[in-house]
This record gives sequence, C-alpha cells and structure tokens, in this order.
Amino acid sequence: MEDTYSRERYARRVVAKRYADYVRLHVRPQRIVFLEHERELLKAGLTEFGLSLKEAGALLHETTIADGVSLESDVEKHLHSLLSEPRSAREVRLAARGRGGASISRARFEQAVDFYQALTRGALPREETRKRVKVVVLRMGLQPQRDWTRFGTRKWFNRIDPPD
Repeated sequence: MEDTYSRERYARRVVAKRYADYVRLHVRPQRIVFLEHERELLKAGLTEFGLSLKEAGALLHETTIADGVSLESDVEKHLHSLLSEPRSAREVRLAARGRGGASISRARFEQAVDFYQALTRGALPREETRKRVKVVVLRMGLQPQRDWTRFGTRKWFNRIDPPD
C-alpha cells in the first residue's frame, strides 16, 4: 500500500516539476504574464500535464514569483483594492451615506498607473500601462472626475485609447 502511494506521489512531483519547467520556458523572456497567456498556461496544465486547476494555478503562481515575473491577474487584484479604498474622510462619509466613491480623479489615476508600473517592475511602457489601468477603472464602474483646470472636461481620460 505504501509503495503505491509513494510511487503516485513521486509521479505527481515529476509532473509538477515538468509543468514548472514548461511555465519557465514560456514566460522566460517576459516580465509580465498577461491574462490571455496565463489562461493558455493553465489550460496546458490541465490538458497536457493532467493537473487540477488549483494545482496548475498554484504552480504557475509559485514559478512566476520565483522567477520575478508578474501575473496580470495579481496586479489587477492589487490595483482593484487600491482604487476601491476611500482616500479621504470626505470619501468615507459619502460612502457611508451610499453616495460618491464612483469616480476617480486624474491624480489618483496617475497614482494607479505608478502603482501598476511598480508592481510589474516597469515591464510595460507608460502609455500601455495607462491603457490597462483605464480598462480596470472602467470595469470597476468608476467615472473620471472633471478636470477643472481645463473647463471641467474629461479629456484627460477620453484621450487614453483602449489597449490593442
């Protein structure tokens, strides 16, 4: 009984090591793994290596952390928590009343761009980072605040093209 268990455990360990090498091979030249590529790697873990989704995700996460590569899903999760927390006492009061909190100022947007670049270690150019942060902001349902130095327009946000 123990012999069968140890053989199965050894086989799982070998499969996990092969999958980690597969991930390293596909991620090596990059410093960030985008959602589409992450999905492909997880799919390969399920179909080619026979891992469960939880195992493949854990191995992907461990491997990328060990190699110093950022996962876009992790970056977006941290960015979402940064943007969803109130920054001032006024925002806390408005959120408690059920109002406000659904907008983002230009300064806060630029802070989010800096935060994204810090988490990805500058893997993307600033313009591409701004596009990706815009997608996250829109997905969260945040509206850009008016820029009162430019007659109350939202051009600063509308000028950012969506990512390719």
